[in-house]
Amino acid sequence: MKDKNQIHLEGGQCGEPTTAAHRAAFALLDHFSMMALTGAVDALVTAKLMSATPL
Repeated sequence: MKDKNQIHLEGGQCGEPTTAAHRAAFALLDHFSMMALTGAVDALVTAKLMSATPL
């Protein structure tokens, strides 16, 4: 199941990563919007699933 979400990519694109991965952090303050956090995390997860290399 490792590459199951990358079925849309061409056959040779699911290989070893060629670039270093980046980290992201979220600072959750008092009265933060859960919808804003959910939207940001969803965008990152979707980008990771659609990319052939680590983000």
